[in-house]
Amino acid sequence: MKPATHPPRWSAGLLQRLFPDGGAFTTAGDLEEVFHEIAAQQGPAVARWWYRGQVCRALPSYLIHTFAWHAAMLPNYLKVALRVLVRHKGYSFLNLAGLATGLACVLMILLWVQDEYRYDRFHEHAEEIYRLERDFGRVASTPAVAAPVGPAIAEQVPEVQAFTRYTRLRRVSLLRRGERTFYEESLAAVDPNFLSMFTFPLLQGDAASALADPFSVVLTEQLAARYFGAEDPIGQTLELDNQHTLTVTGVLADVPAQSSLAFDILVPLELLRTLGGYADSWRSNWLHTYIRLPDPADVPTASNAITQIYYANTGTWTQENMKRVVLNPLATMYLDAYIHTGKGFEQVHRKYIYIFSVLALFVLLIAGINFMNLSTARAVRRAKEIGMRKVVGAHRLNVVAQFLGESILMAGLALLLALGCLALLLPAFNELADKQIRWGEVVEGMFLWGVLGITLLTGVLAGSYPAFYLSGFRPVAVLKGRLQPQAGRVGLRSALVVVQFSLSIFLIVGMLVVTAQLRFLQTKNLGYTSERVVYVPLFQDESRAAFGALKQRWQDLPDVAAVTAAQQRPSSISWNSSADWEGKPATEDVFVNHNRVAYDYFETLGIPIREGRSFDPTRPADAARNGEGVFILNATAARLLGKPSVLGERFELGNVEGTIIGVVDDFHFESLRKAIRPLAVMLVPEQARYALVRLDNEDMTPALEALQREWQAVLPDHPFKYHFLYEDFEQMYRTETRLSELIQVFTLVALFVACLGLFGLAAFLGEMRRKEVAVRKVLGASLLGVVRLLCQEFVWLVLLANAVAWPLAWYVMQAWLATFAYHIDLSWGLFFGAGGGALLIALLTVGYQAVRTALVNPATVLKYE
Repeated sequence: MKPATHPPRWSAGLLQRLFPDGGAFTTAGDLEEVFHEIAAQQGPAVARWWYRGQVCRALPSYLIHTFAWHAAMLPNYLKVALRVLVRHKGYSFLNLAGLATGLACVLMILLWVQDEYRYDRFHEHAEEIYRLERDFGRVASTPAVAAPVGPAIAEQVPEVQAFTRYTRLRRVSLLRRGERTFYEESLAAVDPNFLSMFTFPLLQGDAASALADPFSVVLTEQLAARYFGAEDPIGQTLELDNQHTLTVTGVLADVPAQSSLAFDILVPLELLRTLGGYADSWRSNWLHTYIRLPDPADVPTASNAITQIYYANTGTWTQENMKRVVLNPLATMYLDAYIHTGKGFEQVHRKYIYIFSVLALFVLLIAGINFMNLSTARAVRRAKEIGMRKVVGAHRLNVVAQFLGESILMAGLALLLALGCLALLLPAFNELADKQIRWGEVVEGMFLWGVLGITLLTGVLAGSYPAFYLSGFRPVAVLKGRLQPQAGRVGLRSALVVVQFSLSIFLIVGMLVVTAQLRFLQTKNLGYTSERVVYVPLFQDESRAAFGALKQRWQDLPDVAAVTAAQQRPSSISWNSSADWEGKPATEDVFVNHNRVAYDYFETLGIPIREGRSFDPTRPADAARNGEGVFILNATAARLLGKPSVLGERFELGNVEGTIIGVVDDFHFESLRKAIRPLAVMLVPEQARYALVRLDNEDMTPALEALQREWQAVLPDHPFKYHFLYEDFEQMYRTETRLSELIQVFTLVALFVACLGLFGLAAFLGEMRRKEVAVRKVLGASLLGVVRLLCQEFVWLVLLANAVAWPLAWYVMQAWLATFAYHIDLSWGLFFGAGGGALLIALLTVGYQAVRTALVNPATVLKYE
């Protein structure tokens, strides 16, 4: 009887796999005969379902048989793997070295990323705490809000469970205990319930009452040891600014490094009323307010309610000007923080997490590709082993399992080596990355499981191509010595090398661009003199009052060139006010940065007067008093007025009105990420907070000692503290410096691992072309000609890698440079340098292997032919 249909194709195909030893032919014939009978009696559909059922019933026994077989063969697999490792020591070392180096780098980067993500998450209620921020319709918002907001929220917004307020004091405080006197810059004022909302554990004292008294103070453990040593600090007193006595009521554990709230001293907000730094006005936005909102669904409701409270109490916010209050989650506050760059606002922390995550992926890819190439290079030497295994009955799946097992074993050994390297290098990495990562974080639950998962995945993926490639050898071809590589597989290996070197060249270009930009930032002419300029804080009333006497004494010193003072350092002028002048459109709101300085400010810093004059000690009217004074503008501010000359023009800034007497050249008073903004300088010596001293000699030690002697003669009760002005700019670009150093390290590591992969492919092709090389030498080929023949393919691979890497590197680095208002121009020299360096390293790597192959005696290779 002619069959009406055929069995399901996928079921028949599965049957072939279930019985790969030949039993499928008999079994399939029996099942197909029954299939046709059922189809004739009950129809094709019933017959197909019956056939599928028979195949599915055979599946469990097949899986059990397969598992048992592989379990029984596991000792043999391990024994063979260890023998291979020992027998081929060179290749085994290269495999382990490359994979271990890559994994160690990946572990370091992942620890860095984990540390960044842990910011502020150590608080018990971190997911329920939000910071209020005023949004002005821009990308970024400001966290400074008015003091009355918190109490108003507690009364009018039922969704809010609690609130607390926090502010870092801008002033530097003088703390004294007996003879121990220090300037303290990390003092914060908070509400009494601050320690109840945030998880900053007290080692001594009661969190509920430690800050109840206005004259109480809580110190960190480190600061308490500085003032009290081994004594019990509770109940002891400290003197603040030689005026106020504070009682120590608590000792905190040192604030974790992953905290956005950084302080060493806590005082009650009420103390600021005594110090004169507290403002109750709704129009004075000066502190941070945090609320606890247990239900995330209430965030929009609470945000709208708080915005309406602002509308009702300020009278200035309207729905039209887009002002509102937003709630920024504490758990993501650090990652989502914005800074102003040359192109607006940018989330730098999250951006760098992405950069280093991609870097970890690149290093892992390079290490995995290297592993594939080295494993494949050993294929020829193990071909007969595979052929014998197949002859005696091994299936392809058995061979795949064996080589995957070897790959996973290698990955496991590489992980152990990587962990050992990490233990040795972690202190150096912490210093390089400015972190405090502990070794214990490596073996913590989720991170440890993640590391094991990455290792297993790396072993499987890196070993999959060699396993399937080796298992595909035909026993007859292998045992007769006719094994030849397939063109597609050689092409794939070449493609992997191109990928490796494309990633490496991309990293080299990135390293060169970041280094060049950093050098540009550090050497660019700022428009004023920062070399040999020191600044001394004048934060206390006594030190400000004594500046006149200090200036006279310091100017008389032989190594001092000039002395002045300013309210803000020339490297960080951030305060601004609304400006007005004749002819300015009434609808236009212009903000101008400002600084209040003493005489000789521009002369001390070497800032040239472009037009007009500087402040003159013989003209008392220059000093700003009672809302009147004179202004000196920078060139950018002068251009705002839109006149050929601005000398003598009336100008109003904040609460001061006066005449413009001079214009100076533009100078950089902020990071070079930002374009130079308008600046107005006023003469207000009594408000100076920093004394600026320019020294004459390269050896500044004698001059600094002389400055200290004169300081102590005038202010014996105040410690002398100074900083170099150039250090401010080093601090500004610390993130870029750290990024540059990390990229340099990981780029060198990636290049090293890529060269191992290149060495592997060169070794493989050297093995495959030994007879060809021998024949060429017998026919008269020179050593140089043979080496050139073996190297030319790799030259083309690296050149192709350059063609792939350059456009990508240009696009990414151009985008990164655009975040700076002032930056280098990308030049072809950087790309040719990166490509040429990679090519030279590749030639040295391949050339070594090519010379080894070319030096083999032809008789040794051809004696059995």
